[in-house]
Amino acid sequence: MRATYKFRTRPEPQISTKNGIDSELPTGHCNCEKKHFGEAGFMLGVLMTGLKMYYDATRDPQAAEAITGIAKFIIDTMWEPDVMGFHYTSCPESGAGPASIAIMLEGLAFGAQRMKNEEINQILRQSLAASWQTIGGVGKHSAYSLCSLVQGLDQFARLPGSPFATYLAKIQAELKNPARRLLPTNVPNPDFEEDIAGWTPRGGEMVRTTNVKHSGAASLMWRGRLRGQNEYFNTRYDTGGDPTEITWLKPEVNYRLTCWLRVDKLSPGTPAPSLRVTYRDVHGSRGGQITNAYDLNRMGAWQKLSADGTIPEWNTGNYLALNTNSREAVEAELYLDDVSLSRVTESTEDSGAYLRGDVQQATLAAGASLASNGRPPQREYLRGPGSATWTIDIPHEGGFAIWVRAAGKGQLAILKVDGKSVGDLEGSAGTWAWVRVAVLKLTAGRHELTLDELSKDARLGRIVVTNDMAAVE
Repeated sequence: MRATYKFRTRPEPQISTKNGIDSELPTGHCNCEKKHFGEAGFMLGVLMTGLKMYYDATRDPQAAEAITGIAKFIIDTMWEPDVMGFHYTSCPESGAGPASIAIMLEGLAFGAQRMKNEEINQILRQSLAASWQTIGGVGKHSAYSLCSLVQGLDQFARLPGSPFATYLAKIQAELKNPARRLLPTNVPNPDFEEDIAGWTPRGGEMVRTTNVKHSGAASLMWRGRLRGQNEYFNTRYDTGGDPTEITWLKPEVNYRLTCWLRVDKLSPGTPAPSLRVTYRDVHGSRGGQITNAYDLNRMGAWQKLSADGTIPEWNTGNYLALNTNSREAVEAELYLDDVSLSRVTESTEDSGAYLRGDVQQATLAAGASLASNGRPPQREYLRGPGSATWTIDIPHEGGFAIWVRAAGKGQLAILKVDGKSVGDLEGSAGTWAWVRVAVLKLTAGRHELTLDELSKDARLGRIVVTNDMAAVE
């Protein structure tokens, strides 16, 4: 069961602000216009380890209380269940992932023993299991992970619960499940219709905008200044548990990377940007494939960038990045939309449409109801028996695949489009999975999609209608 525990939305400091626990965060730890208060998790991890060494030598109860207060503060302000990990700092906009658990584990586990709260114990089990594949490496990363991990594991082993090896296997399998992605695509957020989750700036301002777009309702906008950075922005990597991290590409398979880019402003003399897919193994980045560069003679126009590349046999993970192609100072305003990463043999439209029907938008009948498991990536789901209907506006005539995120075994529902049956929704396991129910030609305009005759055991998430025929890996 995934923990969703948080003590309070805005906790009071647990020990004196003179110790720096709840001070205003500097730029780098918080880049928000109005700075958040708190601290960096790794710094508190080092502090807790030092306090624990002092406590072991003196048995001073004030040291034990301080460790417990810091542990509570970290969980209050930094725990992020969507990625089974912690934010880098108390700023909710800072990056989140499970890797920092290694340097914080000793203090958090010691504090958890004293708080005697099962939900906190579950948080630590989740984060440690999600981070397991990120432990080690070389150089600074290795030292960061291992400097206090032995002591941390000793404290963690004292917490009640089932054997960690069993729990680890369960979490690792869950992390690899394609159903964690909010779309049945190899790029978890290819069109920015909902948000820009999974994409991280190297500096400057990066936002979702509806003022400029290649297709659909929105695009990603980046503007500002950079120096000494070879990327404007990139997708997430080295997180261990973020569902937007690309960890599923097949070795020795040829993929095509495409996107649509528009550059409105660029410093004179700055090279044209290009998009890159980076190949990585357990030691870090080891090359990649780069698209053609944007044609600066046609500034202000949407241009398609593309490249084919074969994933190396040693590849364990990937990220996408928009290259600056310069280490010099760069000032720019540019827009990205309709990113695709699919097998070369699969047909993908130039502008992928991903039309979502979320469970909250469905018209329910005959007993169908909403339920919640309190767990990401979709906390609410549909439960049978009964039926659910969505109205989807198709932008243009063409071929479309219809996907449903579902859990259950056997026939879960019948898919009807405008009242006509077009396919059966079949489940093969009790766990969540993306299931492609039908591929059919649709005319432009509104269509009614109904999942009818829901079985009593059916659990259904969002429905997606897309002209991108590439399947999830």
